Amino acid sequence: MSRTDTRIIWISTVSSFGWQLMSTSDPVAAALVNRFTMNELGRADLERLIMERHKKSGVPIEFVQPDDLNPLLRRRLRRVRSKEMKQELLKEAFFDRLYSQFGQNIQMALLQWVRSVEMEGDSERMQVRMTQPLNLTFFSGFQLDQVFCHEGTTRTWSPFYRRVCCHRSDHVFAGNVYL
Repeated sequence: MSRTDTRIIWISTVSSFGWQLMSTSDPVAAALVNRFTMNELGRADLERLIMERHKKSGVPIEFVQPDDLNPLLRRRLRRVRSKEMKQELLKEAFFDRLYSQFGQNIQMALLQWVRSVEMEGDSERMQVRMTQPLNLTFFSGFQLDQVFCHEGTTRTWSPFYRRVCCHRSDHVFAGNVYL
């Protein structure tokens, strides 16, 4: 970013923890940044964001009852007679679970939304099923250099799989090694 023309403005996002790490490790560079902190995203905000995005598709939606119902939701669904109220309860349960799993992470919540959606054949209705979140715990066994560099990567091979010029590859390679 520092080598970019002065007429270019960069907009970037980083978590608050990432920002703390960056501002501690390079306070001079952090001082040159205009920082805008977003308000916390609540459960209702996450639901509104996803549902407003979905409304643009124009496809009717149906929340499907999960196989692993918790007892409280099961009782509430038995008491409800109308299909609309049942859909509202299932929708509420879906977004409660989504928010408890991903909280402020909009990208992961959207990924989980996409994983939960399916269209049955010629059906004109989209079904949403509660799915288990992605299990990414296997990353915890890696060292940082293994996550950011291919095993056995050298400066010679790095430009080929990264699809960047050799000069730029050296910066990326060195940055990952020193991370």
